[in-house]
This record gives sequence, structure tokens and C-alpha cells, in this order.
Amino acid sequence: MITQLLTGEDTRFLAQQPEYETDIMVGQMTTLMQNITDLQNDTDDKVAQLQNQSWFKRMTNTLFGKNKVTKHEIQKNNDKVVTYISQSVAQLYNMNLINERAICSLGNRMNEVYMQVVESNQEMLNMKGQISQIMAVQQQTMEALGAFVNKLNEKIESVDNFHMLISEIQNGMYNDRSKLYNLCSILSQLDKRQMNDNRKMNLLIDTMKNKAGIITSDKITVLKCLQEIVALPQEKIGLIYLELCNFRNSFPAGLFADMIENYHFLSKMEKMSKKKEVIIQRVLDKYDLDSDALFSIEDISESFFENKQACLVDINNLQIEKNSANDNNTSSGNSDDELEPWSEELFFEKFEEFEKNDDDEGLFNFLKPYAEQGIPEAMYWFAFCYKETDSKKFIDYLTRAAEAGFSEAQCDLGKEYYYGNNVSENIDEAIKWLTKSAEQEDTEAMGILGDCFVEKKNFKKAIEWYKTGAEKYNNGYCQNSLGLRYYNGEGVKQSYSDAFFYFKKAAENGDSSGEKSLGYCYMNGYGTSKNLESARYWLEKAVEDGFESAQELLDELESYYDDYDSSNKTAESLRYWADNGDLDAMEDLGYALYFGELDDNFGVDGIEQDYNEAVKWFEKAANAGMMYSQKMFGDMCYNGEGVQQNYQRAMKWYKKAAEQGSGWACFQLYVMYFNGQGCSENHDIGMDYYYKACNYLNDGKEICPDCGSSDYSLEEVSSGAGKGAAVGAGAGAMFGLIGMAVGAAAGALINNSTTTNCRCNNCGYQWEKIM
Repeated sequence: MITQLLTGEDTRFLAQQPEYETDIMVGQMTTLMQNITDLQNDTDDKVAQLQNQSWFKRMTNTLFGKNKVTKHEIQKNNDKVVTYISQSVAQLYNMNLINERAICSLGNRMNEVYMQVVESNQEMLNMKGQISQIMAVQQQTMEALGAFVNKLNEKIESVDNFHMLISEIQNGMYNDRSKLYNLCSILSQLDKRQMNDNRKMNLLIDTMKNKAGIITSDKITVLKCLQEIVALPQEKIGLIYLELCNFRNSFPAGLFADMIENYHFLSKMEKMSKKKEVIIQRVLDKYDLDSDALFSIEDISESFFENKQACLVDINNLQIEKNSANDNNTSSGNSDDELEPWSEELFFEKFEEFEKNDDDEGLFNFLKPYAEQGIPEAMYWFAFCYKETDSKKFIDYLTRAAEAGFSEAQCDLGKEYYYGNNVSENIDEAIKWLTKSAEQEDTEAMGILGDCFVEKKNFKKAIEWYKTGAEKYNNGYCQNSLGLRYYNGEGVKQSYSDAFFYFKKAAENGDSSGEKSLGYCYMNGYGTSKNLESARYWLEKAVEDGFESAQELLDELESYYDDYDSSNKTAESLRYWADNGDLDAMEDLGYALYFGELDDNFGVDGIEQDYNEAVKWFEKAANAGMMYSQKMFGDMCYNGEGVQQNYQRAMKWYKKAAEQGSGWACFQLYVMYFNGQGCSENHDIGMDYYYKACNYLNDGKEICPDCGSSDYSLEEVSSGAGKGAAVGAGAGAMFGLIGMAVGAAAGALINNSTTTNCRCNNCGYQWEKIM
């Protein structure tokens, strides 16, 4: 049985690394494994160089309980270090986090390490008086390595991508500015079989030279080569380093690998504080090179190809101890070696297939071997296979996944303890697991963790987590919960406006509890003006999104609407319903304020004339699309009542009302176009609006051009010269400038025949019948 040295926290750390960091990390790990027995011949600088790496600190903390160790301690415990690293690399492989292009490079290095361990183990077997405990550790190391190396070898043997590689080269997929990166990317995909095939190698080199221009004879200085390596971005360094370390006995490969270690392994702070030129010169001095020494990519590639071919392990002749694989067979009959590498894509593909076929047993059998391998995600999903049938096993696997550092498992386990589902309620255990999950940026855990602290009356901690989820991660549940703290004044100064602010954010993020809270605020005017329309919108949305208790508030709100009676208006009812967003009440209140309580048609007892307040309500209702309010708001802008006179603004609102069928708005637009008020004078457009006004106000019959009344008398008269001008002048004397303009327009229509004149019974204006 292989001892698992890799902890759940270590696994979580590995899973969180970016791809380019993973490549570099694997290169460093395998280099340490391959050279661990040679540390005694190296300086402490090599170990100090690794001390900067976060994975190395985590390893030494797990194995030795401290962040820094000496080279002597590493060498003394080399079996533990090799086992830990092999488990780490295997875990990365199982989680599908290793660059596909690097699999061959990794496989070769792991085979070399395995051969070293086997050789070391054989030497110990040949020695007398060895302690059995040491032998057991050696055997575990060999088994751990053997199981993983065997899996890698089978993967490499199952894939022959040579022809695809040739096609990719020909299609320009290896045209990075760095020829070294191109060269290493291609080399990393070659295994022993391909490199021993002269025909394939000749084709590959010819393609790289003559088709793609990757290999050239152009000379460059060694200084420029090293500067290029220093300038490479981190995401490219990992693959190059892993490949170079395979054949480091090649002079240029060793030089370039050293350059990577001396610069790219530095921390960000060290890179900023140290001069690149000094670091490069240090590497040049180590190899006794002048900066102007010349290389060509052709020279480098020849050395790389030759040394890689010599160092590749022939996996067909490698005998790997398979006891560990046999010992770890799952009860379902599948060994680890037969499993596809775990990935989320694989799981969801299989899950969809099993769900479609309603095959719970198939899902169980698929997940079991992965779960027994200790893969956190697999243990998490496997736990749910037991949720309805065996709560003990459900909690057991959920706990194992949580202990392995899987944040979703930690969150769900915390919820189980918080709500007392499948386990006894235990708020302290809930806080423990929810905290671990929240620290991994799980926003659901942040919200429930806040709830736990509210229950314990620790509002300070609750608000810390709510704020983190609400403000840093824009989580709706946390935003609503933070709003509730402001609403109740728990841990913060009570503030309805702050509560409304967070409720609104939560609702806009689709959180149903936030939608209910926001609807409640609009309904009662907490932190905002009462607005029943908005209240109804958000409460209906909360019910649609599954928050059933919002229906009670919605029912209460609907009863409010039944109480408004526009035929029985009072000052109190008008203001109440207008404040609550009732559009009819807004409009009625605007009329009451405009005309005052003494007006027979619109007056309401207790509401005095107030243009300033009237214009406010007309504008609100106008913006909500109420036609009469749009016309009245236009009138007030036109006349400067309660608002600064503004013809352009008046025309805008008259047009909105006219589009909805307001005849009086059309009449006002006719007057404005004739007088050039808020626009250029245009009689044609004016007459168009006049005809529309006639249609709306008098069933298509004409109306008084001066006041819009449909009450007028007709009389036959003889036409005469200057008659139109007289009519216009008379109108001007009676009605001022508007009458003169309208009269002149009407006069222009008069000819010298007998005509029918109209006299308005409302204003006395006379005009020749138009229609």
C-alpha cells in the first residue's frame, strides 16, 4: 500500500496554478528528482534557488514541517521527496493540467528517474545489514513512481502524432518570434520510436528547414540568445525548460537551462531589483563564453537532436514493477492504468450520457475508481450517489473531498452542518468548512458563512464576509444579506437608503431574495419614494424566480389597487396613490394642483393651485407615457408655468402627445409652426397638424384657427380685393400676434369669388371656410 504524502491542501494548491506556472513547476520538480543524488556535489545556491518557489515551500512544509531545508536534509530524505513529487506530478496529470505538448518530455524524464530509483534500490538489496524500514520506504518510492510512469508510457505509446506535427509545421503553427521556443515545442513531442526512424527524422528536419524556416544557418551572438531567453514570457518558459532538461548534457541546452534558472526562477521582486545584464554575464562567466561568440539555430538544433536521441529511454525494454497497480485495483475491476485521465469535460460528458439513459448505476461505476484514487472532484460527485440512500457514506465522501481542498465540497459540507442535514447541526463545524471554502473565493460559502455569524450575533464578522461577496464578487445573496443588516441596524448604523442600495444591486443580479426586498422597499417607501408599479414588478419577478413568500406581499399590493377610485378623489387619496406610483393618480393630482380647489372640473378640496408641484407630477406621468400629462406638461413649458419657458421642450412633449392622438397637442403644434416658435416657421407642416387637430377634435370638420373651438357660425359673403388682409388685420386687433399670423394664413386662401365665412362663437374670430 503506497503512503499518500500529498495532502488535500497540496492538491488544492496544484489545481489553482495557471497553466504556464504548472509547466515551470513540473520542470523544476522533475529536475530535482533527477538530480537529487547529486546535491552533495552542488552548492547551497541550488537549494536556495528552489526555496523561492511556492511549490517547494509547500513540499518542505508538508514533509519537514518548515519552509526552508538544507541540501543535506533533502538528500537524507530523498525517498520521501521523490515520492511526494511523483504523487504531485501524477495528480497534475490526473487533473488534466499538464500541457499536452509536454507529455513526451515528461514521460522521458520520469522514466529516467524511475531507472535511477530502481538502480538505487538494487544497490541497497546487494548491501548487507540494511534496516527493513528503509527498504520499505525505497519500495514505496519505486511503486509510486512505477504506477505513474507505466501510465505515462501507455499514453505515449497510444499516440503517434508525427504526421499531424508535420502538417502543423507546414501550416505555420510554429512561427513564434523565438526560434528556440519553436524548436523546443517540436522536440518535446518526439518519442524514442520517432527519433529512431531515420526517414521520419529526415522529413521533419527538411520541413523545419526548407518549408517552415525554423532551422536556419544565420549566425547570432550568444548574448542575443540569452537576451531572447530572458525576454520570453513566463507562459513559454515552462515547456522550454522541461524539454531542455531532458538533454542538458548538450552544451547549448545546459547553457539555456541555466539562463532560465538564473532569471525566470527569481521572484518578481528579485527580477525588479537585479539587473538583467549582470545575471546574463554571470551565466556567460560560468560557461567561460564571450558575449560575441556566435551560434546558429542550425548548430543548436543539431546538438539538440543528437543529444535527445541519445538520452531517450526505450520504454519497450523498461521493466516496471506493477505490484502497486495490482494492489490498488478497484472493486469494480478497473485498474488506475485503464482509466482515462480525469477532467471536468470527461465527467460532464459521462454525466449527461448517464442522465439521459437514467443510468444511476453506470454513473456510480464510472465515478468509483476515480473517487478511490482520491481525486477531489470525483469524490465530491461520488458522494451524491449516496445522498438519498446512505447518509453516512454521503458525508464520508463529502468530507474526504473537502479535506482534499475541493471548495464546492467544503461549502456543501458546511451547509450540511449549518442546516443539520444528514449530520447533527453544528454551527462551529459549519463555520470551519465554510471558511475554508470562502477563502477559496466561493461566494455561496461567503453568504452562508455570514448567516452563521449572524446566528452567533457576531455581526462584525458577518458583515466582513457579506461585504467581500457583495462588493468584491458582486454576489446577489451577499448583497441582499448586507442590505438586511443595514435595514435592521445589525452591526452597522441603520440606514434604509443603504439597505435599498444593496437590495437593488441584489435584485439586478437576479437574486430572488433581493427582488423581494426591493419590492418591499418600493411598496413602503423605505430608502426610496413609494412606487407601486416598481414594487409590483420586482415582487412578481421574485415569485417567478421561486421566492414564494413574495406572493403574500404581491397579494397585499394588489388590494391597494382595488381601493383607488378616480371618481371619488380626495386630497389624501390622490397624494397617497400618486406617491405609490399610480399613474392615473399622478395625472389627476397634476390637474388638481394646476387648476386649484375652486375649479369646478378639476378642483379637489384641500389642494390649492401650485404650478411648481403640478409640473412635477405632470412630468412624472408624461415620462410614464400618459398622453394628457404630456400635453399639459407641454402647455406649462410653453407658458412658463412652474418651469422656465422653453418652446423647444414644449414642442417635444406636444409631439409625444400628438403621436398618441391628442387633438389639442396637434393644434398647439399648428400654432407653433405658423409662428416659428421652437422651430423654423413652416406653414405646410403647420397645416398638416391643423388637419390632424380637426380630425381628433371635430370628426374631420374644421375648427377655429385661432382658438380651436368647433362652435362657429357660417355666412355667405361677396369676395373683394384685400378681404383676406382685412380679416387678418381684424384678427390681429382682437388676438394679437398669433391672430395676425393665423389671419394672414387664412387670408392667403381667399380668392375673388363668393365665399363662405366662418365666425367662431367662442372667440369671435372670422375666417374663410377652409374645408
